Amino acid sequence: MFQTMTANETDFPQEVCAWWDRLALSCEQGDPFCCGSAWQLAYHETMGGPGRRVCVRAESCSLLILTETITASGTTVLTPLESGWLYGTQMLGADAVRLLAEMLPEIRSEYGTIPDIALGGISPSSEAAHDLFRYFSDEYDFFRIGSALPCAASLSGGLDGFLSRRSGNFRAKLKKTLRKAQERGISVADPAPGTDTEADAVFERILSIEARSWKGLSNNGMNEEPYRSFYGALLRRLVRTGQARVLFARADDADIGYIFGGMLGPHYRGQQFSFDAKWKAYSVGNLLQTEQISRLCESGNCFLYHMGSKSGDKMLYKNHWTELTFPMETWLMRIKSES
Repeated sequence: MFQTMTANETDFPQEVCAWWDRLALSCEQGDPFCCGSAWQLAYHETMGGPGRRVCVRAESCSLLILTETITASGTTVLTPLESGWLYGTQMLGADAVRLLAEMLPEIRSEYGTIPDIALGGISPSSEAAHDLFRYFSDEYDFFRIGSALPCAASLSGGLDGFLSRRSGNFRAKLKKTLRKAQERGISVADPAPGTDTEADAVFERILSIEARSWKGLSNNGMNEEPYRSFYGALLRRLVRTGQARVLFARADDADIGYIFGGMLGPHYRGQQFSFDAKWKAYSVGNLLQTEQISRLCESGNCFLYHMGSKSGDKMLYKNHWTELTFPMETWLMRIKSES
């Protein structure tokens, strides 16, 4: 039932990943990108730990993926492939909860009992949440072990529509920022990588900027492992499918900032942005976010600009950029005492 999978092209062919992504878009998910194949497989490839065993069950309109995650105490918990932030769910499609119910006897046979199951990306009011209680509440307890608040901005009405939903103070400051950057000669460039080699070259430019950012200078940046490997693998996967969106801010013939994210259908999901700390006075991050939004609006195929979770004091700046929130929880499903 469980087998070792390396997350390479043989284990998960591109046509399977495309179907997986369509399922992620069809479900009630506040962060559909993190339910998709690129995010989940990049984590499995780089941060999941060597030799993790995976079980995949699929029907025409549903997908269930469980993997073994070993806790610090040495116990096994069954999780989604991305078991760190748990932003995405392992159950996609109308019948995914039923697939889990049908798999439980095999899981019991494998382990002699049912290990705890961490269920990520749960929208509390969704059909999936209701189905979990309907199928399992007699024999299992559910504990909320985490929560997040994914946020997004509508791009309805283009850039003007986006700005109309921001405060007057925000718009005035942003206008000043853009004018100041233009006067200083700061420009924005799209590297448009199309191959693994080009993706890796773009990522090296990103890491160079990150090392000069406040995050990098405090050893908290994306250039630290395991995040360096994870985001590098994620960018590579997104480039292969044309889903990557990367921009660089440049001045004096040098890179001074970057913004990096990816598409899933009509959803853009931001990943990271940062800038050389020496250019802090020019609000390079705000410039890059505005330019990314402008280009997404011009493309005509992006409806929502996702910025991840805004939980925590360091994420409060996202309140100025977004107006939509999607409460999300992580549940632990534990078999009731059999004594």
